[in-house]
Amino acid sequence: MSSVAERLRGELQERFARLSFQERLSLVLDLGRRDVDMYSSARCVDAATAVAVLRAARREGRRPSVCAGSKPA
Repeated sequence: MSSVAERLRGELQERFARLSFQERLSLVLDLGRRDVDMYSSARCVDAATAVAVLRAARREGRRPSVCAGSKPA
């Protein structure tokens, strides 16, 4: 990674670390809403459909945890 990218990443991490819990939570929720809005406008679908598609994409390719599927002996 270039030194510019490393420096930028470090600055962003420091800025995020200085935020309070409520500010971090608000930022994360705002970013999620923005992503849903961007996806729905780019694909010409409503927000509920965008959320469903994005959730399905997040699950795609994941395998259930072995410990979640096992039963006690």
